[in-house]
Amino acid sequence: MKRLKLFLLLLAFIAAPLAMMAQNVIYTNDFESGSGLPSGWVAVTGTASISTTYPNNGGHSFKFDQGTTIVVAMQSFEVEVSSLILHVWERPEGTSSSGDFEIGYVTSVTNANSFVAVEGPENCSRGTQYVEHTVDFSTASVPAGARIAFRCRI
Repeated sequence: MKRLKLFLLLLAFIAAPLAMMAQNVIYTNDFESGSGLPSGWVAVTGTASISTTYPNNGGHSFKFDQGTTIVVAMQSFEVEVSSLILHVWERPEGTSSSGDFEIGYVTSVTNANSFVAVEGPENCSRGTQYVEHTVDFSTASVPAGARIAFRCRI
C-alpha cells in the first residue's frame, strides 16, 4: 500500500462577523520558515513536517509523514474556532495514494480521539490535483477552547 502524503498550502483564516461588529483575524502560513511544525502546532498522533515537495505557491508545503492516522492541531487563536473560516489547499502525493483527509477540530491536543470532522473525508485516490477547501466553523457546534485540526488516515 502506498503511503499517503498530503500537502497543505497557504492557510488563511478570517473570523466571521460577530453580531453587528465585524472582527477579522487574518492568519497566513506559507510554511517558508523552518522545517519543523509551525510555532504552536502540535502533532497529536503521527508525524508531519515542512517539505519542499509539491509547493502550490512559494517553495514549501506542509506534509503528513508517517502513521496510519495522523492528527495535527494548529495553534490556538485569540478568538474561538467557532467564529473562523478556513481556506486551505491540499493535494495527495501521487495517483496511487489511498486514504482520506478531514478538516475539523480537537478538544484535546493529547487525545487524537477528540478529533471531530467538520469537512470530509476527502478521498485521496483522486489524483494529484490541488483542491481548495473553505470550512466555515460557525456552522458547526465547536466547543470553546477547541483548536483547528487536520486528520489524514491511510
